[in-house]
Amino acid sequence: MRQVLALIRKINETITIESKVIIGIVIFTILVISLDRYQLYTNIITEFQKAKKAQHELLINTIAPIISLNISLGLDKSNRDYLDHIAEQNSNVKLLVVTSAQDKIIYSSSSKEMGEHIHYMTNYAKKELFDTVTQERLGQIDIHFDSQEYSKMIRKNIFSTIFMIMLIVTLLSIFIYILKKEFKYLATLSDSVLNYDPSENRLNLAPTTRKDEVGIIHNAILSMSIKIGNYTQLLKEVNISLEEKVKERTQELEEANKKLEHLALNDPLTQLPNRRHLESYTHKSLSFAKRQKSLFSLVMCDIDHFKLVNDNHGHISGDFVLQELAKILKSVVKRDIDFIARYGGEEFVLLFHDTTLEDSVKICKNIQKKLLDYGEFVYEENVIGKITMSFGVTSLVPDSETIEEIIELADIALYKAKEDGRDCIRVNT
Repeated sequence: MRQVLALIRKINETITIESKVIIGIVIFTILVISLDRYQLYTNIITEFQKAKKAQHELLINTIAPIISLNISLGLDKSNRDYLDHIAEQNSNVKLLVVTSAQDKIIYSSSSKEMGEHIHYMTNYAKKELFDTVTQERLGQIDIHFDSQEYSKMIRKNIFSTIFMIMLIVTLLSIFIYILKKEFKYLATLSDSVLNYDPSENRLNLAPTTRKDEVGIIHNAILSMSIKIGNYTQLLKEVNISLEEKVKERTQELEEANKKLEHLALNDPLTQLPNRRHLESYTHKSLSFAKRQKSLFSLVMCDIDHFKLVNDNHGHISGDFVLQELAKILKSVVKRDIDFIARYGGEEFVLLFHDTTLEDSVKICKNIQKKLLDYGEFVYEENVIGKITMSFGVTSLVPDSETIEEIIELADIALYKAKEDGRDCIRVNT
C-alpha cells in the first residue's frame, strides 16, 4: 500500500496541473460519449452503483485526512463536532462509525453497534486511517448510505440522456479551449513575476482590461511592482544619504577627537606640548635612553622677571611674550627627536636625545642670541622691553634615575642661574 501511495505521489508531482485537468476531462468525455441508449437501460443499476460508490469514496476520501489529523493531535472533541456536522449535512449518510487501531469504536453517529447493520456494496464505504507524517495506522472509518435515490434514477427520460451527452461534449470542448488559454495566460503572468528584478524595476506586463479575478490579480501585481520599484529607489536614496551622513559624522568625530587630543596634550596659548604631554613623553623617552644607554639631556628654562611684565604691562602683553618666546624655541630646536614643552607659567622644558652637555649648552646660548637679536618686545605700541631667560642644564646616561630626579637636577641648576643674576646658563650633572 505504501509503495502504491509513493508511486501516486511521484506521478502527481511530475505531471503538470494543466495535463491532469485535460487528461481527466478527456477520459470523462470518452466515457460519457461511449454510453448509448441501450447500455444505459441495461446497465442503469450498475452505472448508478458506480456513481454512488464514487460519491461515497469522494466523501470518505475528503473527510479521512481531517479525521486522521485530529486523531494524531488528540483533538477528540473537534473530531466529534466535525463528524456530527458531516452526518447532518449529508442526508444520505445513515451511519458513520470511526474505530481505533485496536477495533474500539471512538465515534458513532448512531447508538447501534456495527454488527446490527448489513454491508451492501452500493451503500457502504470504508477507509483505513493513517498518520500523515509517520504513516502509522490509526484506525478505520465506515459510512453507511441511504439508497432511495436509486428509484429516482430509473425514471429519467431517454431523451434527456441524449441531450446531456451532446451538451457535455459541447461544454467540454468550450471548457478545454478556455482552460488552455487561461493556463497560457497564467504561465506568461508567472514568468513575468519570477523574472521581475526590483533593483531594475522592470516588469514585462501591461495593464489589462479584464474584469475577472485573473485580471484583478494581474493589475494588482503590476501596481505592487510599481510600489516596490518606488520603495526600492527611495531605499537606495536613503541608504546613500545615510552613508554620506555616516561618513560626514565619522569625519567630524575624527576631527573632534584630534582637536580634543590636541587640547589635552598641548598648551592652548603657546601651542607647545603641555606638562601632561611632557610627563607622558619623558617616561617613554627615558626608558628608550636606558635601553640604548644613550645620553639624555634636559633643560629647565625660565623667563627672567616675567612677573614684572604682567604687573607693568598686563597679562595680555605677558601672553604675547610667551607666544613669541615659543616661536623662538621652535626655531632653535629643530630635530624631530627633541622635545619642547611649557612646564608651567613662564617655565619651559627642553629635552634632547643623544646630545652632549656641551651641545645642550650651545643650544641654550643660541636661544639667548635669538632673544638678543629680537630686541625689544612690543605689543600694540606697548613697549615691553628686552626679554632674557635663565637656563638649568643636566645631561647623563640614565641608569636607575627617574625622570623626577633628572628634572630636579635641572631645576637645581636653574635655581643657581637665578642666584647668579639671571640671563645665564648653569649645569648640574
